[in-house]
Amino acid sequence: PVSWSGYHYGFHTFSAGIALMLGDRIGLPDLLLATMQLLSTLVCLAVYAGGKLLTGRSAVGWIAAFMVGLPFLFPAYYSTWGRLTQISGMLVLPLLAGLLVHLGWKKDQRSWTIAILALLTAGLFLLHARVFFYFIPFGLVLAGFYAVGWLGHEKPAKWSASFFYRGPILQLFVIGLLAAGLVAPRLWRLFNETTYTGIGVVSSSGGRPLLQFPIQYVNAGWELWFWMAAASAVAFAIVYRWLDPDGAWFLKVTGLLSLWLGLLYLMTAGPDLHPNWPILLPQASVNSAYIASFAAEAILIGLAILLLYKIVNHFHRLGGLVVMAFVGAALMASGLFGIKNQVVILNRVTILGKPAEIAAIEWIDENTPPNAKIANNAWLWLNSTWAGTDASGWITPMTGRLTGTPPIDHIYNSRLFGITSGFNDAAKNIDDWSQPEPIDLLRANSFSHIYIGINDGGGGVNMDPAQLLLNDEVAPVYTDAGVYIFEILDPQ
Repeated sequence: PVSWSGYHYGFHTFSAGIALMLGDRIGLPDLLLATMQLLSTLVCLAVYAGGKLLTGRSAVGWIAAFMVGLPFLFPAYYSTWGRLTQISGMLVLPLLAGLLVHLGWKKDQRSWTIAILALLTAGLFLLHARVFFYFIPFGLVLAGFYAVGWLGHEKPAKWSASFFYRGPILQLFVIGLLAAGLVAPRLWRLFNETTYTGIGVVSSSGGRPLLQFPIQYVNAGWELWFWMAAASAVAFAIVYRWLDPDGAWFLKVTGLLSLWLGLLYLMTAGPDLHPNWPILLPQASVNSAYIASFAAEAILIGLAILLLYKIVNHFHRLGGLVVMAFVGAALMASGLFGIKNQVVILNRVTILGKPAEIAAIEWIDENTPPNAKIANNAWLWLNSTWAGTDASGWITPMTGRLTGTPPIDHIYNSRLFGITSGFNDAAKNIDDWSQPEPIDLLRANSFSHIYIGINDGGGGVNMDPAQLLLNDEVAPVYTDAGVYIFEILDPQ
């Protein structure tokens, strides 16, 4: 019972459209898993396009696409959380970055070019607002580069107001204005509706781990080595600029991407740097900003490899061949490493729906009345919103039955959010489910059944099936492979 949703509905439109077209030919869980694979693959193409547009070299795009496709931890690790919305935004970000850089290349930009860039900018916001906010530092750095004449065909002879009314600065302004007009209806609804729902509660409490730099990601696999390779692009670009005057473009691109990453960190890592410093981007955290930085990292690595080859080849052609052999071996090793790690990249803690649990949910769909309400184990997500610890989160999407922890979108219904929080806040204090009193609490909240998956309550609501089997107020109606479903009996 949610009348609207403030979530990133761009992806939801896409996935819902596919579901409507396919009908019953594919189950909802399989549909979303397949969509995750599709979007992850398309990210490689988006990063290729961004790398080629930013540097003008296909080789950079190929290397960048390879890095995000196999060796990198991200975006593959997105699958662990099912971050389908954020990966949708990452399809647009590299392409938009590359196209905006080309604003200053041509003196006569066609109006349709400006319109397309405005559409991409607005689309990025609608696909994933947080990725859009992470794109803002890039826009600021790019505008600064245009303002001082480091990019583009126009170089200001002096600081004057007239400069800002022509060329790429004006074009960036027009793109921003058009994009703002396209997203204005969405913004208006967000600002007006958010006040009246539970979304304000969940969005204001990200939890301390999300506010700290995710060093665990840097230490995973070869991530640290990849970042060192990306950092080397700066040194190579400086050396190449010194050797070849035509290398100025590579130095500017390297500086643009490096300053973007640096400014992005400063604008999201406030509490990580000092307890009293704010986060300057809305709905942002340094944790989620890091997992969006892989595109820039991959392009920098591709640029570093290209410049290393050019520098060595500048002195002796044999050196270039040696570098190509070395880089080929390194890419092969990193590719094999990536294959090995992507096979087991899913974090088992986040695999909530196992085959036996999905079978039990299908049983619920076939054997319980449509108005059944299912209680389940839960934990407190982001310190404010109760969520299922097992496959119970799939009950509502797959069967239409309401549960003790409906999908997270229930925060958009303030009444349902209050009911869900109130019940789970009370249920988390129950240690013995073999007594009649806990069942009275379930009856008071209109529950008709209990679903117990394979995972336990994780320190929140933990209904022990062994205790429930001793309770005369409920009757087991389904048991298989560690999954239990109990029916709550009418009081005698």
